[in-house]
Amino acid sequence: MSTQDFLFELGCEELPTSALKKAGTDLVTAIRSRLDKSGLNFSRIEGIAAPRRLGVLVRDLELQQPDQRIVLRGPSKAVGFDEQGQPSRALLGFCNKNGIQPGDLSEIETPKGVWLEYQGTQPGAAAAAVMPALCCEAIDALPLPKRMRWGSTRQEFTRPVLWLVMMLGEDVLPATLFDRQSGNQSRGHRVHSPGTITIETAGAYFDTLRAQRVIAAFDERRDRVKALAESQSLAGQFTVVTDDSLVDEVCALVEWPVPLMGQFDPSFLDVPSEALISSMKEHQKYFHMVDPEGALTHRFVTMANLESKDPALVIQGNETVLRARLSDAKFFWDTDLKTPLASRAAQMDKIVFHEALGTLGDKCRRAGSIAAGIAPMFHVKPEQAEQASLLAKCDLLSEMVLEFADLQGLMGTYYARREGIASDIAEALHEVYKPAGANDDTPATATGQVIALADKLDTLVGLFAVGQPPTGSKDPFALRRAALGILRIVADHGQAVDLGQWIDRAYQAQGSLATNSEAPAQVRQFFRDRLKVMLTGAGYKAEVFEAVMAAHPSLDPVTISARVRVLSASLGSDDLVQVAAGSKRIANLLDKAAADQGTPIDPALFAEPAEIDLNRATEQAGTAVKGALNDGDFGAALSALAALRGPIDAYFDCVMVNADDNAVKANRLAALGQLQGLFAQVADLSQVSA
Repeated sequence: MSTQDFLFELGCEELPTSALKKAGTDLVTAIRSRLDKSGLNFSRIEGIAAPRRLGVLVRDLELQQPDQRIVLRGPSKAVGFDEQGQPSRALLGFCNKNGIQPGDLSEIETPKGVWLEYQGTQPGAAAAAVMPALCCEAIDALPLPKRMRWGSTRQEFTRPVLWLVMMLGEDVLPATLFDRQSGNQSRGHRVHSPGTITIETAGAYFDTLRAQRVIAAFDERRDRVKALAESQSLAGQFTVVTDDSLVDEVCALVEWPVPLMGQFDPSFLDVPSEALISSMKEHQKYFHMVDPEGALTHRFVTMANLESKDPALVIQGNETVLRARLSDAKFFWDTDLKTPLASRAAQMDKIVFHEALGTLGDKCRRAGSIAAGIAPMFHVKPEQAEQASLLAKCDLLSEMVLEFADLQGLMGTYYARREGIASDIAEALHEVYKPAGANDDTPATATGQVIALADKLDTLVGLFAVGQPPTGSKDPFALRRAALGILRIVADHGQAVDLGQWIDRAYQAQGSLATNSEAPAQVRQFFRDRLKVMLTGAGYKAEVFEAVMAAHPSLDPVTISARVRVLSASLGSDDLVQVAAGSKRIANLLDKAAADQGTPIDPALFAEPAEIDLNRATEQAGTAVKGALNDGDFGAALSALAALRGPIDAYFDCVMVNADDNAVKANRLAALGQLQGLFAQVADLSQVSA
């Protein structure tokens, strides 16, 4: 079948940098899905996403949809013809609606009788007729931010639309979108090619734009930005730091990237490097440079959007702007150093943390109390943990953090170092917020782990205590993230802990502020749910988690997680799987009989050898399980249960539990209850599917 390239370009004022990459990807996805649905084949789709344009180039698009077989079910034969065999009004209406004649229909035998049916072929539509509506539909479906209106148009887009190109090969496809008529006139670079340019053929689009100083493909332009920035390393003497987020943002700002290297006064390097980097990266979109040891240097790279006739002048302008930014950072740093960190604590009593939970000072004191209680588990002195908690939020009142909010915690560490505060405390201060997200690291120091746990526990338990837990759709205080952060810290710590005791301590720390007495139990369940999410997300079955939790009432994430891993691996053994099936059968028997599992067993009532064997095996397994659990060997406990497969299978093959003799029946149920109680010490295997 014949093919041609198809071009769709929507020209706009500069698109939002934060939305450009996603908009380009979403448009390609939307066009591809609609082409697949239409039956039009193609070789590939190349996205167009630049500051002033959005679109696609579809390579080798088929010019015609395939013919479609049509089957239209009409009325039944009895309804379609009258007594004289003439078409009824119902049949004529069906034919008129579909543009066919009664003679075009055939009779089809069905279980419900004879029906009339039309079978035919509908010629496929031309791509030229399909593509305009398809592109308009795809653009309308884009999840773009902050749509707007402009001029007299009633239509909305994220930026004013200036031109529209829609071509199939050499031909312009007539279309109207956002009050713009399609054509073959695009626009090049604002400075280097300010006028309109003619696209001769759709396939020549990228080369034509490139000749006019526009790299229209996002990925190509991104690679160029990264490569050009890294090329400014002064022959490898330095490294230009090109993190992905900044490269994407710069790529969304420029159509024709041109690298320029500038520098600033080395005296600014006395200011913490993170503040300088924030000034360059967040405010100016500059790439910073580091020396071979990884230390920040006084050089930077900026990406211009044009080839200047006087690059030195452009560099000078960027250096002037950056000097002002860095001067502010240095002023804030010098000013903050005049006030000891601890002296800011009193000011936190003037800042409301939460209307029902008091001030930021109240929160820090509660967190300090919680931290002191859990510190011994981490081999940290309680007074050290309490002091770190009290200092952890003090830098929020510093000038530096007021200007660079992303440096909270980190500046506290810098100030503490300068003041000579103990290194264990100083290094922990920037870790109080960790992990800040799923991809963030947990605290590296023991003191940092303690104060991060205490801070998160206070927030989480406190909000439950005042009756403000998260709902299914709303979690304004990110309590789910806090709970997952706590679980991650505990997991990294690697030691068994009783999280329930920490929850109780955090609840007690709320004092008279607590109004919900059910909060501790609710928080425990909240953590169980989060732990379940973590483990199922890691690939473990929910039923395995529930089986372990049923036998492990204390909230010990490390032990629970380890047992889930061991049980999952052990279920690869056929013996344990069959024992699990037996456990389920036993549970059903006990439930139906409403048996009292505490009833003593009378060996004299055993009438079958299989009963005696199972009772003996249960006692032996009980001894083995007790020893294994005392030694912390969960795998050995499961192996002891797996060894019961033979006696359990033989028991159910030979023994009728619901015997006619009530005493025998009760004794057999008591024996099974004892066995089920043994299972319950390890895991509720009845919940595990075979």
